[in-house]
Amino acid sequence: MKIMILFLLLTQALLALSEGNTGEEDAPREYWVAIAYANGIKVAENKGVAAFYFLKAAEIGHGPSQRNLGIMLGLGDGIPKNNIEAYAWLQIASVNKDKVAKEAFKDLKNNLSQKEINAGKNRALQILERLSKICENHKRCHFSHPSR
Repeated sequence: MKIMILFLLLTQALLALSEGNTGEEDAPREYWVAIAYANGIKVAENKGVAAFYFLKAAEIGHGPSQRNLGIMLGLGDGIPKNNIEAYAWLQIASVNKDKVAKEAFKDLKNNLSQKEINAGKNRALQILERLSKICENHKRCHFSHPSR
């Protein structure tokens, strides 16, 4: 219970830092670089490089990047499979109002043990703590507002 309360408090703190931009129309450049590498658009397809750039965009609060990173981690799509990291990023993206992430999160959660779920929750808290520090001094953070 304490973990969920801390998660909610950290999430609210991150959301308070938001400028409210989470869609592709306001996507950071890292997202578009990741999309290019993930799909081989004018560059050689490289999922590892795509995951790197999705992570960079995810760290500044871009929901679709958080979702894509979580899905890549959950599938092991070009990067090592990691269900704990996948759970964490998909949970964060779900809180960040990404509808696709909510479905992917449900699918992943249904295939995890309670131990893995608990580890994923703890990892999400660690990520959120790190992101809150990044966003304190970063003007490009884009976290969704809960009312949107």
